[in-house]
Amino acid sequence: MREYMAIFITASYYGLLAAGLYLIFGRSIRKVVLEIRMRKRLRARRRALKEPGLMTRHLDLMLSTVFRGKISAKFFCILTLCIFVFVYAAAIKVLDPSAAVISGIMISIFPYLIIRIRLENIRKKSSFEGEAFIGEFLTQYRICRFNAFETMSKMAEDPKTAETCTRLLLKILYITRNNVADATIKEAADSFTYAINTNWSRMFAYNLKTAIKTGENVSLAMEDVFLQLREARILGEERVRLNAEATRMVIFLIPVMYAATVLISIKYVGLPWNEYLRNQFGTSQGFMLILAILVMFLVNIIIVEVVNNQKFDF
Repeated sequence: MREYMAIFITASYYGLLAAGLYLIFGRSIRKVVLEIRMRKRLRARRRALKEPGLMTRHLDLMLSTVFRGKISAKFFCILTLCIFVFVYAAAIKVLDPSAAVISGIMISIFPYLIIRIRLENIRKKSSFEGEAFIGEFLTQYRICRFNAFETMSKMAEDPKTAETCTRLLLKILYITRNNVADATIKEAADSFTYAINTNWSRMFAYNLKTAIKTGENVSLAMEDVFLQLREARILGEERVRLNAEATRMVIFLIPVMYAATVLISIKYVGLPWNEYLRNQFGTSQGFMLILAILVMFLVNIIIVEVVNNQKFDF
């Protein structure tokens, strides 16, 4: 009991001492706390206003286009690092350290390449919406008496004509409706241009930016873009027949051939499953072979996609 009383009296003593110090120096303490908070707030504000680096901006634009803002550049970098560590940990058991590092770097690059392929597919799809999109925009622009904001609102009501382009246009509307500063308009126009990455998208974004900033009638410039897209469609129809056989060979024939070699090794050569897996993944020669097959397969897919995914443009 005496111990509890001693603790209580000691705590009361220090509490009264702290209360007395606060009564004497409370105003000074509050000023110091407020100054520290203001400094942190200013640092946070400076960080928010600081321009991101080229790589960060590139990743943000790419990921916001592909995943609609669901994945940040920071998360993507952490995911890539985890893939590198996993591949390195698996490769270091059968390879020397330098080869394991090279293997980890090679495999960890592929998430970026896959997302890049997805971005190019989105750009291709969006580019083919150009003629219908600009035609609908011109119609609504004239109906709305050359008011850019009202036109974008009308376009958002029926996005079926050009779904991807209309979604990007709606993003511009959200960004610029309450803030018509030059930097904000430029950021919105750049996001539209990056997502499609064609000459007609750049011309459209430039004309739309002019219409938003100055209210100028840009219907004639839009009509010129529309007519050029109509001519480009006639030339672009011939691209559809190219490289169809090469695509089927890369996507289907290579995996089937590898599966056939596995079947021949086990069924006809008489190699047991555990021996085959040990030779393939437990030795440096087998691991480098499967890694080379995987890398070359993915490189072939990327090359075929780059060749086939020619955007609709002039």
